[in-house]
Amino acid sequence: MFIPADVSIVALNKIQKLKQLGRSLTSYVAEFRSLVAVANIKESHVLIHMFNLGLNNDLVRAVHLMGEIPTDFDKYITTVTKIDSNINHGKTTIALTNANRCRNYRPQPMVHVT
Repeated sequence: MFIPADVSIVALNKIQKLKQLGRSLTSYVAEFRSLVAVANIKESHVLIHMFNLGLNNDLVRAVHLMGEIPTDFDKYITTVTKIDSNINHGKTTIALTNANRCRNYRPQPMVHVT
């Protein structure tokens, strides 16, 4: 597929500025993939590097704590998605646990010692 050079350069500039920030990983991946298609970038190591530049720091750290990091971009995305899911599941579990603690809390009567 032929893409004019200026369109590729614009897409590349957008990729370099792209950040996940507060949005979902799914949204970030979709926009990243869309821009990569226009920029016509194919090398997995380049894609992974550029993807990590905009990825939330917590996810980047979690991926690097893994033993073996995938070098294929699609496998890398699958791995990051699993980690993100585990992190979000953990947050949900903690929130539910805390909510249950609050709901089950019964204040004890105060005892005055004289």
